[in-house]
Amino acid sequence: MARVAMMTAAAVIAGLSAVVPAAAQQPTEEEMMAAWQAAMAVGPQHEALAARVGTWAVTTTYAAMPGSDQMITEHGTAERTVALDGRVVEERFAGSMMGMPFTGEGRTGYDNVTGRYWTTWTDTMSTALIVLYGSYDEATATYTFEGTTVAPLMGDIPTRIERVIDGPDRETSVFYFQYPGMDEAEVMEIAYERQ
Repeated sequence: MARVAMMTAAAVIAGLSAVVPAAAQQPTEEEMMAAWQAAMAVGPQHEALAARVGTWAVTTTYAAMPGSDQMITEHGTAERTVALDGRVVEERFAGSMMGMPFTGEGRTGYDNVTGRYWTTWTDTMSTALIVLYGSYDEATATYTFEGTTVAPLMGDIPTRIERVIDGPDRETSVFYFQYPGMDEAEVMEIAYERQ
């Protein structure tokens, strides 16, 4: 009986190894090196992001409260630089929000492995880090990022940002939130003008 069980187990193992031999193989050193080279390469996506570096005048328009028709306009400046040898664009923003001094920092990049863009943001109105992932539509010159924003008393708010490249010296970011019990709605628009 033990011999039959061992023969059955051996047959199952042999059958599995015949079905998935490629999955069980470890990549060669050359394959690993090639994969890492491709993962770290600076490509056209990174170069397009780097074209947005510089000093920008920023106009932010947003609703006074969720669902409110009362709009507030604030002004500021954004300084964008390239980091990590062209792989990431960093932004430092200074201005005002809700009548108070406001600063923020963000990073945007493209992941060669996943084929997705990503962006992060943190500022003086929060202690949270926002992380969004997205894509680029060449036909409309629009980056679309999606994720969540953490809001006091509300928790995770589904968030979508559409960043439209209006030309070499102008772009517009439109923010959409879906507050609890409400449909997704535009809550803020940020217009950038290169200086």
